[in-house]
Amino acid sequence: GHDSPQHDEVHALLGRLRFYLAPERSVVIERCHTALAMDLGQRDGDEISPAVWAGLTKALVKRRRVEFAYRSPQQEDGVPRRHVVDPDERYFDTVRGHYYLRGWCHYTAGPLGRYEQQRYFYYRLGRIADLQVLPDKLPTTLPAAPRYVVESELTPQVARLGVTHHRGLEVTGIEQRETGGVVVSSTTDNLFWAVRTLLHYGPNCRVLGGPEMLWEMRKVVKKMAKIYAMEE
Repeated sequence: GHDSPQHDEVHALLGRLRFYLAPERSVVIERCHTALAMDLGQRDGDEISPAVWAGLTKALVKRRRVEFAYRSPQQEDGVPRRHVVDPDERYFDTVRGHYYLRGWCHYTAGPLGRYEQQRYFYYRLGRIADLQVLPDKLPTTLPAAPRYVVESELTPQVARLGVTHHRGLEVTGIEQRETGGVVVSSTTDNLFWAVRTLLHYGPNCRVLGGPEMLWEMRKVVKKMAKIYAMEE
């Protein structure tokens, strides 16, 4: 998992080992992985196109770049953007109940033009359409994801039952407070999910840093405060 210790190094090693496998062996491994993912069962209303699923399987086995249209709720105009991506992993998130593709996005293209991305995106498979497997072969290892520091403080009410380890947040240290609370030091490669994971605790969690995480949390909380603002 992405929250496991030394994930980037271990994942790079596994990628290199897959690179040297015979094609028929790669197909067997991906089929086993796909069968396991399908057994987990979908818990959302997404309709995953069979063509998208088959195309991703082919791209993962043959280590090929893909291009597809993606509908993101962040786009207010509702127009899908084209994404050119090196697929890294297809997985099922048991907490959120969705299938995802983690991939290194080279660029996106839409009504306002083309934008260089050069970073990892997490795509819900049900929002992918018109997937094309490109002839570009992937490198032996994909770029390492940048890591961001996350410092958070849990109140005694939740800390007394222990610190939960969440996917996407790699815990690097726990400091006990005299009050009974704890300060948890973590790192993440996805600030979007890290913010929403910690919001799960409501007022029982306060983000202390790092700078990127604190900025993202403040931005979200300000929007929430505006929605729920009450007149005196």
